[in-house]
Amino acid sequence: PPFLIHTPLIPFAGISAATGLEVLVKDEGQQLTGSFKPRILAPFLRSLADPRARAGFARRIREITTGTTGNQGQSLALAVKLLREWYPETFKGLRATIFLADDTPAVKEEEMKRLGADVQKVPGLYPDARTRAMARGRSPGVLYMSHSGPQYVSSYGSLALEIVEDLIARWKRQGLVPATFDVERFFRLKVEEERGGLSERAARALREIEQALEPLNHVATIVPVGAGGITSGVFVALKALNPNITVIGVASDRTASMYASLEAGEL
Repeated sequence: PPFLIHTPLIPFAGISAATGLEVLVKDEGQQLTGSFKPRILAPFLRSLADPRARAGFARRIREITTGTTGNQGQSLALAVKLLREWYPETFKGLRATIFLADDTPAVKEEEMKRLGADVQKVPGLYPDARTRAMARGRSPGVLYMSHSGPQYVSSYGSLALEIVEDLIARWKRQGLVPATFDVERFFRLKVEEERGGLSERAARALREIEQALEPLNHVATIVPVGAGGITSGVFVALKALNPNITVIGVASDRTASMYASLEAGEL
C-alpha cells in the first residue's frame, strides 16, 4: 500500500494573471498526513520491505521517538501504525513515542493519538521537545528519528524529481518538449553523470537531452524554509538536474529562525 503520494502541480490562476508568469503549486497537502513530512520516512519504510532487514530491526528496536510541533509526529505515528498493519508478526509490539512542544495545534495532537502514538507534552518550544526525544532515544531499544540529518534531507529530493517530471509532461502537452522525450532516461543519465560513469556516447546523448529541456533554464522554485531540510533537499536535487534552475527559500516573519541564523552568521 502507498505511504507516499506523487502530488500534483496545480495552476495558480490568480497569481499567474497578476504576474504574467505561469505559477504552479505542488500540493503536498494531499499526502496522507497533510504535509510533506512523510517523504522523510518513505525510504525507511522501503528499507524494511526486505524480511531480513525487518527481522534485524525488530530485534534491536521496540520503540521509535521524535520531537515535533505536529507534522513530523503525525508522519511517524502513521509509519509505525502501517508497520504494525503490514508486518504484524514482526512489529506487533512496535510503538511510537512523540514529544510535543507546547505550541503544537490540538488537532495534530489528537491525530497522533488516533494513529496510536504515545503522546507526551513538553513545556517549552520545539527544541525542548526534541531534547526530550533525543534523551529518550538513548535508551536501549529506542530509535530517535530526526528529520534534519543528511539521509533525511536527501529524501526530499523525491519532491524535486516529481516537479521536473510533471513540468516535462506539461511541456510535452504544450509542444515545448518533444512528445517522445524519455524523462526516466534523463534521470538515469544524470545519476550516472553524478557518479562519473558516463561513456562518451552517453555524455553526448545527455547533452542533446539537456538542449531539448531548455525551458528548465527559466524555472524558479519557491520552497518554504523551517529548519532547512526540505529547502536543502530540493536545492541539491534540482541543481543536479539543471544548475540554471533558481531555488528561493521563504519563511513567514513569525517563523524566520533560519533567516535570523544566517543574518547572525550562525547555524
